[in-house]
Order: sequence, then structure tokens, then C-alpha cells
Amino acid sequence: MKYKSFFISLSVLLFFVSSCNNEDRVKVEIKNLMNRKVLFPMCYESIPNKDSVIVNSMLDKDVKIVSYVDDLPCTSCGIKMMSIWMSKIDSLNSNVEYLVVVNVAENDKSKFFDMMDSAQLPHPIIYYDTDTFGVVNGLSELFAVNKTFLLNKHNRIVLVGEPFNNEKLFDLYKKTIMDLSK
Repeated sequence: MKYKSFFISLSVLLFFVSSCNNEDRVKVEIKNLMNRKVLFPMCYESIPNKDSVIVNSMLDKDVKIVSYVDDLPCTSCGIKMMSIWMSKIDSLNSNVEYLVVVNVAENDKSKFFDMMDSAQLPHPIIYYDTDTFGVVNGLSELFAVNKTFLLNKHNRIVLVGEPFNNEKLFDLYKKTIMDLSK
């Protein structure tokens, strides 16, 4: 009995220590991402299949929100959430472009295309066959909460975090977008 309570206490302590470490890691990630330039390697494809001129004009917008999804199971959840976010995205500002960048492994393409067909999202999705976007931008090891960014006209990260499920962060995005659009 004594050992059992010791192990339970140790488990609880380890849980709290690891939670603090994750919170610290999130803060460090955000600090390291701020003002980093995001590159969009030209080897992408898009869904629906858009002319590269159209996609490039999206990439050239002065203000962009970019969500990066690097894992197919996350893609499924993310696509479901995106359909809910569309009204919030459209309420932000007409000068804001919303881009979803997805890493799709070759063996997951048919599943990815099926998901996209069923979602019928109005915003295009940019995808890479390999994790080119994540590697080039050093994003592959980030926590999922740190994979949505507000970019300025120079594609530098101004804000980090998923604003659509966090009202305070969404308000900060709106304020920052207004400031960047001036």
C-alpha cells in the first residue's frame, strides 16, 4: 500500500512537471517564431487546382493567416474545424488571405483527396508531397497550437496561435490585422 501511494504521488508530480515543461516549450516556440520569415517553396500543388498565378497572388497579399498541417490524422480534424472557421475568417477583413498548407505523404494522397472532396472548402489548400514547407521553415517539430500564424506583407510572423477557438487571441488577430491593413 505504501508503494502504491508513492507511485501515485510520483505519477502526479511527473504529470505536473511535464505540463509545466510543455507550457514553457510553447512559450519558447512562440518567441523563436516571432518575426521569422515564412517561405513558400514553389513545388506546391493546390486544391481546388488553381492556376499558379492565382495562388501566387494569394501568397502576395499584405496580410495572411497560414495554418500548417503536417500530419494526415491532424489534417482530418483540421479540415473539419476549417469548415466551422470559414465564417470567422470571412468576418476578419477582405484584405486577409487564409492559406492552409498541408504536408501529404505519397501513400496518403488518395485519403487526403477524399477528405478534401467531402469538405468542399471555399478556400484553397496548398499541399506538398514531402514536408518541404515544414523543413524549409523549421516548423516540423512545433506543437500543433503553434502552427497557425499571422503574416505581414513581408511574410514575417506577427502572431502565433490558433485564433478561431480562442476569443482573446481572435480579438488580438483582428486588432493586429487592422493595424497591418493601414
